[in-house]
Order: sequence, then C-alpha cells, then structure tokens
Amino acid sequence: MADEMTMMWEEVADIGDLLHELDDAAFDTPSLCDGWAVRDVLGHMGAGHTTPFPSMVMRVAKYGFNVTKASLNESKQFLAGKSAADVRRFWDDVMVTEHPRKGIPSSSRPRRASWIT
Repeated sequence: MADEMTMMWEEVADIGDLLHELDDAAFDTPSLCDGWAVRDVLGHMGAGHTTPFPSMVMRVAKYGFNVTKASLNESKQFLAGKSAADVRRFWDDVMVTEHPRKGIPSSSRPRRASWIT
C-alpha cells in the first residue's frame, strides 16, 4: 500500500481530474460545507498548501486568532474572481505538479484514518 503522502497527492490529482469534468457554473455551487461554494473549498486547500506558515499566522491574527473566521474568509478570498479555467490551471500547475507544502501541511504529516486497514 502507498504511504500517506503518496495517497494525499493522488487525491489532489483526482480532484484535479474532477475539476475538468465540472462545468464552469459548478465552481460557484454550494458545497456540502454550509456557506462554502466549491471554489471556497478549493481555496481552503490551496491557501493551506501555498501560504507560508508565518504569513498564515499573520492572516489569522487579523481575525483576532479566530481560526474559523480566518479560514472562511481567507479561503473565500484565495480564488475569488478567478475564472473556472484559472482555478483548473492553478490546481494543475501548482497543486498537482508542485505538491506545495508551505503552510499548515508543512508542519503536519497526514495520518491514516483509523478505519483504513
């Protein structure tokens, strides 16, 4: 079985494949996360992987260290105003190709869920 990092990047690539199957309007469709559109969820993952940790701490400080509020607002801002083509290109060129781990992911290691054997 592949290690957790390999599995994570395979999932990122699978998300990229899915993004190419979605029509452009789907990026602004509400996700399963209340108050978050699909692009916001992608922004959350993108910001978490590409924003250097010290910069992320400063961004959270702007919200009085309210991580929930910072996460929502920063995630929404990350891909705001970007076309669906721009989002796909970011995902392909940065998330899939570069495997960035500059932010919070750089300080943690993915853990295998307890239900995976």
